[in-house]
Amino acid sequence: MRSAGGPADQKRPAAQERYVHDPVRLAGDEVILPSLARLSAVRFTDDADSETGAKIVASHPAKLAKYPEWERRLDAIPA
Repeated sequence: MRSAGGPADQKRPAAQERYVHDPVRLAGDEVILPSLARLSAVRFTDDADSETGAKIVASHPAKLAKYPEWERRLDAIPA
């Protein structure tokens, strides 16, 4: 079922932003990233909004700019 674009949809970008920069999530990345291998295909979401995955991907450049060490760790993940 597609969303009607109501108030819940308007809160999603703010909630996504809080999640991406949450200190607990960032600390978890410190533990998880060294154990990952690059994935060739990832389904980011099963959200009814077909654009949610693209929105998540679009948020990453800002995170990479804010956390350069995070970017270095992602780049270090073997192919």
